[in-house]
Amino acid sequence: MSVFLLIAADLVAICVLVFGLYFPRHRRRDMIVAFLAINVGVMGVTYAMATADVSLGFGLGIFAVLSIIRLRSTEMGHEEIAYYFTSIALGLLGGFPGIHAGVGLALMGVMLVMMTLGDSPRILGRYRTQQIMLDRAITSEVEAAHELEDLLGARVHRVRLIKTDLVQQTTLCDVRYAMDPAAPRRTASGASVPSVEQAAGAGGSGPMTAAAWEDIASGLEPVSLTALDAAASLQRRVDRKYLVTPEVWAAVLRDLPESPRILEMDGLRRFRYSSVYYDTPDLAAYRAAAHRRPRRFKVRTRRYVDTGGAAVEVKLRSRTGDTVKHRLWLPEDEVLDPAPRAALPARARQFVSAFPDVSDALPTLGATLTTTYDRTTLLTADARVTVDSHVTGMDQYGAAVGFTRTLIVETKSPSRAGDVDRALWRHGARPQKVSKYCTSLAALEPTLPSNRWSRTLRGHVSLVQPALAGA
Repeated sequence: MSVFLLIAADLVAICVLVFGLYFPRHRRRDMIVAFLAINVGVMGVTYAMATADVSLGFGLGIFAVLSIIRLRSTEMGHEEIAYYFTSIALGLLGGFPGIHAGVGLALMGVMLVMMTLGDSPRILGRYRTQQIMLDRAITSEVEAAHELEDLLGARVHRVRLIKTDLVQQTTLCDVRYAMDPAAPRRTASGASVPSVEQAAGAGGSGPMTAAAWEDIASGLEPVSLTALDAAASLQRRVDRKYLVTPEVWAAVLRDLPESPRILEMDGLRRFRYSSVYYDTPDLAAYRAAAHRRPRRFKVRTRRYVDTGGAAVEVKLRSRTGDTVKHRLWLPEDEVLDPAPRAALPARARQFVSAFPDVSDALPTLGATLTTTYDRTTLLTADARVTVDSHVTGMDQYGAAVGFTRTLIVETKSPSRAGDVDRALWRHGARPQKVSKYCTSLAALEPTLPSNRWSRTLRGHVSLVQPALAGA
């Protein structure tokens, strides 16, 4: 058999190994160039040694030179190791005694061609590998994959949990993922390229304005509350919150493959909500969230201003990170405008006392913060989406803060991200940890621990009304 046929068979075999077996299973692009370089380098040097008249000692010395590279080195990436190995192999071929010049040049050419192909950004250039520390304890690789997709705005192919710390509430993950080719590039300042206006203009709609979202909402097909609940009654769902401007949200809606439907009741498409949050005098519920304690609670009453009705809600978070909401409907007049530090209504207190995680704090729970906002609810083929605007939080002294130029968009979909999530990612938005209660209270009380929401506070929350005189 011709030696050149064997060389061709080796090249085919390594391509099958790397592109047909290794990469589809492990998704590590940085290893491709390393595998190709080592295979072709060893093949070239071995062939040169076989055709040249060299002693056994010289041959052993050659492989000793090649073995000085430690593949487990933490100072060089696998791509750099591949170039390092190739540079050694090229030097050895150039200085080999007795090898025919044409053979040496041909082998050098093969090495350079394989390195060019293996390290080309055009070949699987979207794929990345990272180690990422998540800010909560996760024991399921599936759950970690969902969290990482939200964080990265990318399709996660493989996740390996390296370390889960239940005390510090952190998880170290090794993740392999593919970037969305349609996602905008980001500059050093964080701005996306192209801009939202450019993206909207590309669709022939012209630049987006703040009123564009209102115009789109008015033209959507309506859906009734009964149909909405029937279509989006998800037993298991993943909630993701985004902070976006009305301009960005309008561009996102126009980027969807199908227009969503909008909840309409009695001719209304936007509904006013008012919620009163109850906490202890030392703000135990707030501090538990600020310090990411594994077990925490939130108690509030909610009033549906336009449609009537009210309820008391208890949200409990377990050590595994799951949040469960419990609700009891109440007469609307029982939750109207409670006085500062007022206790829960009688029926609400009885309902809350049934939860052991809250019962100890129940005697000292008092009205601490009132939030108001307008909510629009959309229904897509794979998610239920709420859009909250004019979000304002007011404390017991009358001081108020608000998300004046920001919409809080929340998607509720089964596990994997839906069309709305991916459209938001393409426009540079990423899921964020947002709590109307905690961010509003942190803005009103600067002495409270608020590192968890510092980015939201800096970019989206501002004072809209100072405390009342004499408060």
